[in-house]
Amino acid sequence: MSIQRRLLILLAATALLPLTVALISHLNSARLLVDELEQRIHAIFLERSRDSLARTADFASRLVDEQRRLLEVALTAQAREVERHLAAPGAPPLADLAPPLADLRRAAGGAIHRQAVILVDGRRAGFPEPDWPADSDPRQRSVFAATLDPALAPGSPVWAQPYPDPKSGRLLFAVAGSVRGPGGAPAGITTLAVDILPRLDELHDRSGLPPATRTVLAHVVAPGEAVPGVAPPDRARLRLLAERHGDGGSSWRTAPPGAWLGPGGAAEEGPAFARVLADIAAGNSGAVRLSGPQGDAIWAYGGVGGPGGALLFIMPFNLLEAAAGTFSDMVRETTIDQIRLTALTIGLIGLAVVILSIRTARAVTLPLRQLAETARRIGAGDLEARARVTGSDEIGQLGQAFNAMLPALKERVDLRASLLVAREVQQNLLPAEPPPLAGYDIAGHSMYCDDTGGDYYDMALVRDLPGIGPLDPAAPERLALAVGDVTGHGVGAALLMATVRAALRAAPRGNEELAPVLARVNRQLAADSGGGRFVTLFAGVLDAADGVLHWSSAGHEPALLWRAAEKRAEWLDGDDIPLGIDPDWHFQRPRKTHLGPGDVLVIGTDGLRETRGPDGAMFGQARLAALVGERAALPAELLIADLLAALDDYRGGAPQGDDITLLVVRRLA
Repeated sequence: MSIQRRLLILLAATALLPLTVALISHLNSARLLVDELEQRIHAIFLERSRDSLARTADFASRLVDEQRRLLEVALTAQAREVERHLAAPGAPPLADLAPPLADLRRAAGGAIHRQAVILVDGRRAGFPEPDWPADSDPRQRSVFAATLDPALAPGSPVWAQPYPDPKSGRLLFAVAGSVRGPGGAPAGITTLAVDILPRLDELHDRSGLPPATRTVLAHVVAPGEAVPGVAPPDRARLRLLAERHGDGGSSWRTAPPGAWLGPGGAAEEGPAFARVLADIAAGNSGAVRLSGPQGDAIWAYGGVGGPGGALLFIMPFNLLEAAAGTFSDMVRETTIDQIRLTALTIGLIGLAVVILSIRTARAVTLPLRQLAETARRIGAGDLEARARVTGSDEIGQLGQAFNAMLPALKERVDLRASLLVAREVQQNLLPAEPPPLAGYDIAGHSMYCDDTGGDYYDMALVRDLPGIGPLDPAAPERLALAVGDVTGHGVGAALLMATVRAALRAAPRGNEELAPVLARVNRQLAADSGGGRFVTLFAGVLDAADGVLHWSSAGHEPALLWRAAEKRAEWLDGDDIPLGIDPDWHFQRPRKTHLGPGDVLVIGTDGLRETRGPDGAMFGQARLAALVGERAALPAELLIADLLAALDDYRGGAPQGDDITLLVVRRLA
C-alpha cells in the first residue's frame, strides 16, 4: 500500500473515529458532566469566597500593622523630644512641648489624634488637650505601670486596648513609650492616640462585602482577666469593642463593657471557636465556618491593635450559598449551550476532515518521494545530490534545510578525515615504546578529550645532557624525559605541542644546562604564539647508575615521587613560569632528586588532578598519592592503566573534560 493511501486512511481514521465516538457518547455524558461541573463550581465558589474574605481580613491586619509601625516611629521621635525638654535647664513647663508635638502631628498626616506626657513626679500634659478628667491621676492607668515595667526593654512600645475618646466618642488606639530623665532614670511615659477606623472604613468599602456582613473590632480576654464593668470571665472569650454600621459614610459604635462576641450556644465552647480565639491571641489571620443558634457564618479575622485584638468580618453562610447557586446556574446554562454547539461543530469538522485528508495526502507524498530519492543518492556517496523541493511550507523548508545540510555535511566529512590524519600524526610524535634502561620500568600514555590535544610527553636515552657533562661515549646511560601541557584543546594545541617537541629535540647537545634550553624554547614559543598560548613543561634527566634526577618545572603540575622505603609521597614543584608568557624570563638551575630502589616517579598533566566527580569535587593530589602508594609495586604500564580506570570511575560516567597524560618511571628494587 502506498504512503499516500496509508496517509489518507491515517488522517481520516485519526480524525473521524474520535469525532464519531465523541458525538455518540456526547449526549449520554452531557448530563453527568453538567451535574458534576455544577457541584464542583459550587464548592470552588464557596472555597474562594471564604479565601477572599480571609485575605480581606489579613490585608486589613497588615494595613493596621503598617500604621502601627509608623506610629511607633513617631512615638520614638516624640519620646526623644520629651527627653530633650526634660534635659533643658530651668525645668521648663510641659506646656512648652505643644509646638514640637504639633509639628509631629502634622508630619504624621493627621493620623495622630491625641498626645500626652505623664511623669512620675505627677506632672502631666495632653496635646491638644488631655483625655482624662481634671481630678483623676493618669498614673493609675494600667498602661503607665506596664510601660515603666523594669523587665521591659527601654524604649519598647506598649499598646493599650482600644478605648472610646471621652471628648469625641471615637474609638482610639493608644501606644505608650517610656522617657528618661537627664540621669537616665525613668521619668515617665509619653503616649500617642490614633483613630484607625477611617482606614478600615475605606478597606471595607473597597472590598465589596455584602451589606449583611458584620464588621467588628474585638479583643480576646483570657480567663480571669479584669474587664471594666463586668466580672472576669471563667474562660477565654471575645470581647466586642466596636461595630461598623451603615454603608458609605458609615460610623462605628462603641460596644458597652459587657458585650461579648461569639457564635452563641454550645459552639462558643467548641474546638472551632477555641481555635479562632487562639489565632487571634497569637496575632494570626484566618477564616472558619462556625455554626450557632443564629445560623452558620464565615468568620474571617486578622490581628489589629496589639496582641489579642482583631478585626472580624462575619458573613452569613446563606449569602454565599445563594451567590454560589446563582453562579452555578449560570455556568450550567452556558455549559449546555456549549455542548450543543460542540456537537454541531463535530459534524462539520468530520466532513471537512475527509476533504482535507485527501488533499493533504496528495500534497505531502510527492515532495517526500523526491526527498527519499535524494537521500538514496547521498547514501550511495553522491554528496552533490540536491532535493528538488520548492515552496515555503514545512516540507519546502525541510527540502531547503536538506539541501543546505549537504555542503556542511561534505565539509564535516572532509574535516573528520583531516582530523583522523592529524590524530595519527600526533600519535606518531609520541614515543612508540619506552627506551630500554637497565634497572628501571618506564611507561607513558596520553589520552585526549578531542580528536587531537595539547598534552605531550617524550623520553629518550642520551649520553651528553645539559648540565651533566661533556660528550663521553663511555658515560653510563641517562634518560631524558619531558611532559608538557598546552593551553586549550584541539588542532591549535596539537600544533603548538609539535613546535615544543621539535624545539626540545633540536636543543644543542653538550655541556649545557636545562635552564638555557628552556629559555631558548621559551623565547621561540613566545614569538610564535604571540602570547596567546603558553605551555607548562616538566623536563628532567635521570642518571641510571645512581638514580639522580636533574629536573626543572616551567609552571607544570607537581610531579609525584613515591618513596617506597618510607611509604610517603614527595612532590616535585618548581618556581618557574610556563613557557611562552615572558620571553625574557630567567629560568632557574635544575634541581636534583634521588630515586631509590622501589621508588616511583609519576609525572602528569593537570587533567589528572582536576578530574571532577559527580559532586564537582576534584580528584586531587591526596587521592593520586594514595592510589600510587597502594599500587607502587605494579609494573609501570599496569599502574597507568589502574590510574586511568580510577579516574573513569571517579567521573561516574561523565565524559572526560581535559587531556590527561602520564609518564611513570619506577626504579626496580
